[in-house]
Amino acid sequence: MMIRQQKTTQEKKLLPDFLSSPDPSVYRKGSYLVVDVETTNLKKGDALEKDNRLVLVVWVKVDKDGKVTGKYSFKGETAQAALIEDIASVGFVVAQNAKFDLQWLARCGLDLRSVLVYDTQVAEYVLLGNRKKPLDLSSIATRYGIGAKDSLVSKLIKAGICPSTIPREWLLKYCQKDVSLTLQVFKHQLGLLDDSKLNVLYTRCLLTPCFASIEANGATLDKDRVDAAKREAEERLADIESELSELAGDINLNSPQQLARWLYGDLRFKELRKYGRVVRNKANKAFPDGQPLTDIDTILSLKATNKKQRRVQELLAEQSKVSSKLTKNLNFFKAVCDQQDGRFEYRFNQTVTVTHRTSSSGKKIEVMVGKKIKEMSAQGQNFPREMKPLFMASGDGRLIGENDGSQIEFRTAGHLGRDEAIRRDVINDEDIHQTTADKLTEAGEPTTRQEAKASTFRPLFAGRSGSPAVIEYCDFFREKYSGISSAQEAWAAQAVREGKVDTEWGMTFYFPGTRVRPDGSYTNFTNICNYPIQSFASAEFVLIALCHFWHLTRDLDIKIINTIHDSIISDLSEDVVEDYIHISTASMLVHTPEYLKKVYGVELFVPFGCGIKVGTHWNEPSPLPIVEQVCNLVPRYKDNNTEVQFDMHRTYNNNDDSRYSKR
Repeated sequence: MMIRQQKTTQEKKLLPDFLSSPDPSVYRKGSYLVVDVETTNLKKGDALEKDNRLVLVVWVKVDKDGKVTGKYSFKGETAQAALIEDIASVGFVVAQNAKFDLQWLARCGLDLRSVLVYDTQVAEYVLLGNRKKPLDLSSIATRYGIGAKDSLVSKLIKAGICPSTIPREWLLKYCQKDVSLTLQVFKHQLGLLDDSKLNVLYTRCLLTPCFASIEANGATLDKDRVDAAKREAEERLADIESELSELAGDINLNSPQQLARWLYGDLRFKELRKYGRVVRNKANKAFPDGQPLTDIDTILSLKATNKKQRRVQELLAEQSKVSSKLTKNLNFFKAVCDQQDGRFEYRFNQTVTVTHRTSSSGKKIEVMVGKKIKEMSAQGQNFPREMKPLFMASGDGRLIGENDGSQIEFRTAGHLGRDEAIRRDVINDEDIHQTTADKLTEAGEPTTRQEAKASTFRPLFAGRSGSPAVIEYCDFFREKYSGISSAQEAWAAQAVREGKVDTEWGMTFYFPGTRVRPDGSYTNFTNICNYPIQSFASAEFVLIALCHFWHLTRDLDIKIINTIHDSIISDLSEDVVEDYIHISTASMLVHTPEYLKKVYGVELFVPFGCGIKVGTHWNEPSPLPIVEQVCNLVPRYKDNNTEVQFDMHRTYNNNDDSRYSKR
């Protein structure tokens, strides 16, 4: 299997000019249109709620010569031809929280793949970096001294009054004010965004139409698997609670006070100490000297000295895990299967995380919990790996495909630190998890490859604690990979001097008050080590690949249904598997490096790779004629780093992830 230059060149014809020839400076010189919509307020006006309708749209068109033309329409989404024509005539569209408006514009007939946006909310997010401030239009405008939203209509909408019932002249004035504020904020932000920040913003905004489109697809849960998983978890939880009851006797383990007496009285666990003093919560009537700690993390940190203590820790740990699965995922998934025929919907958040990678919020639905009905949701991204196989392809003749960046944070660290050892290990296919296991074993802590995974990248993110063997391994890691270790020290030194860390691609992370401790360590060091790596890997590399993949699959029966930090998950027809594999690989390993070079001037020091899985369920690859289980592909570079051929480097064995066959 190879990806050849000729095919990727033909592919580029499917990309819009603003992606194949990216030019962030267009925001400073192009014609544009500022838009805002008012809608009915079911689920906060969500365009994906079919019962919602468009009430009003206001827009201002600004030509290259600065001529301003304002328009509005109270017509519905099927009668907005003039708006769509005006959008087609400008270089980009300006909006606050543009994803919301784009989904309504899609209902009006706009092809989301044809539009470049400038999102004032996202722009403020980029300017703030990892600092937290309100990102609503009124707050941004107030900070800039520009003004604020119309208070009366704003209060009515916040109170739940549907915009369709507000007098038209009031609503029009309110929406026109929003457009005016958005235009002024846009102009003000352009003065604050230097070229490097503008490049970052351009990338973020390329993703906005993509996310607007993906959200409409949703994902499909396998009802039978969800039922079985929920039943199994409930049965296991009942067994755990029964055994705990036998061990504890007539004690209510849900009472922190009774649990504390059992743990530290009957079972005789020794309480945790810090600086020689027992660590406790505030005092109460039952415990005048302080309430002993009973949270699960504390319980698992207690030193067990006998069989009964160890068994209690095991049971409480499993109880916490199983209970969490039920309350955070399975109860909700069951309700989704019963109420929505397995269709799981979520919304991406572009302006929430400190590292600038996306997060997600599930669509809320009512769930019966015990005898009460609660409104619940679940994230579309951060759930246990074991939940992934509960998602299936949306119909017969369809498959789930996943393309993820191989060891992406490790390779990112190698690139950012220009680390020769990481580059060499990647090219030579070093099994770093096995190396970790070997080092831990040599240090007196026999460890399997699978068990070692939890420790492998601990030192990459400032991890320095643990058993003597782990500490010895961390020292080995930092010495071996001195390039990234030195880079992280340099980031910390800049944070001490300037209160911030500047990245090579233009992102800035702020760490005010960073200082050197007496022992030579740094405050904020964990985040200083983490943010640049996580951001480049998940907010830049993978999302740039996602954007290219979305555009390149426009004419194929491939729907993106999710992205999980280092991966892109799709629902596809069996007929397009070969195209899916090719485009997945080209997006991540050809187009993304090219984009990084064009926009950021960044050439990858370490070759990045990708792994591809295809099967009827997520994370359960199935044998197919043209792809064995998982293809893990890496670039085969020439000396000048310009070679764009990719070979299938490893083939995953479905029965044991520690064995690979090279080809």
